[in-house]
Amino acid sequence: MVENIQNNLKMLVAALLIILFSAVSDISASYQEIELFDEGYEYYLSYQPEKAVEVFRRFLKEFPDSSTKDAAMFWLGKSLMQLKSFDEARKTFSEVRQQFPESPFVTQVDQEIRNIDSITKTEPVGKSANGEKTHRFFDERLADTEKKAKHAENALSEARIDRENLILQLEEERKKQEEIKEKIAALLKEKTELKADRSDTKTVVKTKAPDKEVFQKTEEFTSAPVPALPPKQIIPQEGLIVKDNIDLTWTKKGNLAGIPMNWDDAVDFIRQLNEHRYAGYSDWRLPTADELKTLARHIRIYNFGFGDIQKYYLSSTVSPANISDMAGVDMKDGHISYIGKSSTTHYIWPVRNSR
Repeated sequence: MVENIQNNLKMLVAALLIILFSAVSDISASYQEIELFDEGYEYYLSYQPEKAVEVFRRFLKEFPDSSTKDAAMFWLGKSLMQLKSFDEARKTFSEVRQQFPESPFVTQVDQEIRNIDSITKTEPVGKSANGEKTHRFFDERLADTEKKAKHAENALSEARIDRENLILQLEEERKKQEEIKEKIAALLKEKTELKADRSDTKTVVKTKAPDKEVFQKTEEFTSAPVPALPPKQIIPQEGLIVKDNIDLTWTKKGNLAGIPMNWDDAVDFIRQLNEHRYAGYSDWRLPTADELKTLARHIRIYNFGFGDIQKYYLSSTVSPANISDMAGVDMKDGHISYIGKSSTTHYIWPVRNSR
């Protein structure tokens, strides 16, 4: 019996070791995958499209089943556009749309294809005479179409938010109407029961009439228009938040305040969010510099669907060299720098812990 127990323990230990080695292998592969993706994206940001194309193609070859394959293909297409390889870029974007029809990058892919069509359909007059003018012409057209695409994306994001607000208001109004109907039904039921009691006992019973004030309030509520919201009032709505994959909840709009803020104004804005329980929560705060840096990377890879994202954001991290300075983060590349508390060059992005 003792020998059987020892054999069972040996088998259990062996199984645990296999599971442990498998987990370590998966973590290592995942780290290499993210590192290679970031390398390609850094080349794209630094305008080294040849190296970016090389790295992204290596990524797709080494990690063909990656969960971020659609993102890698999208940035490969963008790098090819920097090289003016419009036919290859169009082919890459089309493959993203065909292989990943549910990807959040599909909308941007369609816009990039339209940009390519807009650039290539018009031939500049001086093409054969001066190649440099041709290059400049394409650069200007590409920059202009990307700017228009950004404006269109922001407008679409704002329209979606307005639609979600309207749906929420209509739902609240419907609930209130249902409550009113239930109150009226209860009053009518009470009245019917009182009449039945009178009929059974055949005695005259004095009963208090239903409170007229209740009916008056009900009538006023159903007929009166919905009052206008006070200035700067915040309406809680679940559709205005996004939960990332590290247990943090961010506002869906990256520029909720609408303007850049200094430290004191940022703290006051967060206080107002919590007082009004924005999106149903009262524990909003400013993110740390590391949280903003991680969010910048996740947006590049997963594209959570955020809108109105600005370049510079203020964090709650204090400078180790000067307590009067706060850390700011560049959302394009995750770079951290320090600014004075009175500076108004950075925007704020509220966050809360999901658990």
